[in-house]
Amino acid sequence: MDNAGEGRILRGGYIALSMNQLRWRDPPDITPQSFGASDQSDVISLPSGLGNILSNKLCAPLSFQSTTLSKMVRILITGSTDGFGLEAARQLVQRNHTVYLHARSQERADEVKTKCPGAAGVLVADLTSVAETRKLAEEANAIGVFDSVILNAGLLYGPFRKTPDTGVPAMVFVNVIAPYILSCLLKQPKRLTFIASVLHREANTDVKDIFWLERGENHFQDFPAYCDSKLHVMLLANAVARRFNGTSVTSVHPGWVATKLGGQGATDKLEDGVETYVMLAEGDYDQTLTGVYFEPKRKIGEPLPVTADENSQEIVVKACEDITGLKLAAWD
Repeated sequence: MDNAGEGRILRGGYIALSMNQLRWRDPPDITPQSFGASDQSDVISLPSGLGNILSNKLCAPLSFQSTTLSKMVRILITGSTDGFGLEAARQLVQRNHTVYLHARSQERADEVKTKCPGAAGVLVADLTSVAETRKLAEEANAIGVFDSVILNAGLLYGPFRKTPDTGVPAMVFVNVIAPYILSCLLKQPKRLTFIASVLHREANTDVKDIFWLERGENHFQDFPAYCDSKLHVMLLANAVARRFNGTSVTSVHPGWVATKLGGQGATDKLEDGVETYVMLAEGDYDQTLTGVYFEPKRKIGEPLPVTADENSQEIVVKACEDITGLKLAAWD
């Protein structure tokens, strides 16, 4: 290492040496560069020769050439006003990433700004609506390409609640159709994560009438419908994985924890699921993996074999295409 270099320390700032000056640089700019008169980082003047000593003895392990220098990334997390989404966002913000949140309404957006004050922004959209979900994609695309998108929004308990523009139950729309729309319309991220559940094992695997248009409200039961929707979103994730070259597409079971969705009887730990979220958001895993199912504590799980069935995957894709009018294209 010569007389100038950078290295990441502590909360994501940087020590930089240039001649006989020691500088502290704040994130998010991590690109090594020369330091001219316009540089606004904090500067400590050093006695003659001490810069060389520090450069050689203290700062060499912190060189920007080090493989331990982590890259700050841009992340979008849907459904991030509480639960896993909010806690993952908080931790990612603390790690100096650029994190965009999503809320169902402006009221909830205002609330989450106080819960996660370091977030780069909050996008507002009701994911039970085709038009609103499309709007979310447009606003996200206006920001730019995301390194990581976590499609965290989901519903579990509740009545049929027919969505006005499709007739699909709200739960099924949020859990399956909204992720489909966003997959179709968002600029292709490096990492795309769908939220699954171990309860996909309880689903009906025949993938018939997945949107309840034939069975209707009279036959609707929220828990079986939830289990089915989690199987269907895993089939969707694997169909996306086959189409999106260059993107690591994953699904994750975050765990059964005492969130608003999980209820108070849950037995798993929130932090174990969030650990997997953070890993996937940062790309701290083998990103050649795609179509893979993760569990809490960064573990790769074993989903039902039917999730790998391409015919079932395409049935789900075709059903989503028919409802939304959007085609899931392949990305080279």
